[in-house]
Amino acid sequence: MTVARCPRLFALAVLLLMLAESSVTALADGKSPEQRSRGTSPCCPGDAQAESESQKAVLDATQKSAQMAIESTKGAAEASIKASDRATEALKTAFQWGSGLVTAIVAVAAFLGYKSVSDARADQRRALDEMKTEMRDRAGKEIVSVNTQVETAVQNSTKDLEAHIKQAKELSQQTQERGDLAFQIAQALARWNTNRTRVPPTLSPARAERLKRDLYKLVELSEKLGDSHSLSYAHAELAHLCYRASQLRDAIGHERIAVRINPGHWPDRYYNLGCFLELEFHRTGGRDQQLRNDVKEMLSEFLRLGGDPLIVLKDKDFRVLLDEETALFAEILVSAKREITELCAEDPEIAATLLADQELTWLYAKEPTFEQWLRAKAGARPSLGKTS
Repeated sequence: MTVARCPRLFALAVLLLMLAESSVTALADGKSPEQRSRGTSPCCPGDAQAESESQKAVLDATQKSAQMAIESTKGAAEASIKASDRATEALKTAFQWGSGLVTAIVAVAAFLGYKSVSDARADQRRALDEMKTEMRDRAGKEIVSVNTQVETAVQNSTKDLEAHIKQAKELSQQTQERGDLAFQIAQALARWNTNRTRVPPTLSPARAERLKRDLYKLVELSEKLGDSHSLSYAHAELAHLCYRASQLRDAIGHERIAVRINPGHWPDRYYNLGCFLELEFHRTGGRDQQLRNDVKEMLSEFLRLGGDPLIVLKDKDFRVLLDEETALFAEILVSAKREITELCAEDPEIAATLLADQELTWLYAKEPTFEQWLRAKAGARPSLGKTS
């Protein structure tokens, strides 16, 4: 029997061959049925590798099954041609076997969720659309978050900038106000320095009050500006006015303030206060020992700050004090020798000038050794008195 003589068997063989080859082609496109059903959703590299290996195994098994089906179909056709008496049985057997294979292939495809190429592409498009939507939503949320952060930062920066601008304005205003006060203080000082040159040694209370007005204005301006130098100076000048107007207690009060402030540690502040306290000590009968202690403290501080001891020795108001306070007198003499030595180094004639100073004659009478020391400085021998 030839192939032409068995058209049904040949057609069946061709049908089985086409089904097998189409199955092989469908599975050989590089995607498993599961992957076709999922489209092209992104996965991790490990999942992709495992899925690729699974696809390869299924492809190999399907190719072997298809090859076996092809070979079996060809063998069945050849057997039918050679043995016509077994054609019917062979046809049944081939049909049953082919039907089973097709059923198996269909069952496997159904089990693995095999879909058509169009369905897979539709799934892929849907997955891509979902991915784009998700990325768009995520990007939108991030943009909203960044905009919120930027807006918050801008608001905070604006607040900080406004605070700095406000602070700068306040500082500028304070600087301007301080500049105005400094200018007014300079005017008040200039006005007072002009007036003080015309102040007589003694003042009536009325004139003293008129002169004090400029100094009270200077005190007010100095306190507003916080200028301790001008404030100390103003109180020192008020003390002098009070002294010239015979207001000794007021003079002591103003001079104490000048000493307490005294930012430049000027020695004359202590000397003046010592003078006023010494006068108050004698005015009250010389019984207030605290006043006398204050006088000694002021004079010691005056010498410590570099005050001229010769001024103390020439001041008549301190002669009683120096007669009674031997320790203070000795301290002043030591300072006077040191001062005179420095003066002689600059001007050798200073010793002779001091010897001729009438305000120091009481000193030479009280302390002959000091006179001898001074004559030695002047380069003259001490007087030996009259000779017969």
